[in-house]
Amino acid sequence: MNNPELELPDPINLPGKTRIYTPCDWFMYNRPIVMEYFKREIYGRAPNERFETKYEDRKKVKNLLDEQTTIKEVRIFFKRKHIEKYIDLLILLPKRLLDNPVPLFLGLNFCGNHSILRDPNITLSEKWFST
Repeated sequence: MNNPELELPDPINLPGKTRIYTPCDWFMYNRPIVMEYFKREIYGRAPNERFETKYEDRKKVKNLLDEQTTIKEVRIFFKRKHIEKYIDLLILLPKRLLDNPVPLFLGLNFCGNHSILRDPNITLSEKWFST
């Protein structure tokens, strides 16, 4: 099977072959172009309209990972007009920090939260996936 050649934009030259000479030039001229590619092709754009949101605590399991971690599962609902969708958020919190606000890293996955950590306490996704 032949793969067509992938044509990527030149990271140094702007469209029209204007050359970038300094990091400042790149940030000022080329970075917005690269960010637009990401918005269009990878992440998508944030909607302009507001969504109604609600949160549902689904599960909390303490003393996992050598009794050092608590996992929380939260379902976040997004509603606009008559359409409602949801995402399931898996939160792993260090046990010693449960009483204080802590920063979190959020990462998207397309295989369900059960694919992040092999633990029977994590709910198997209700969505369909192909691997």
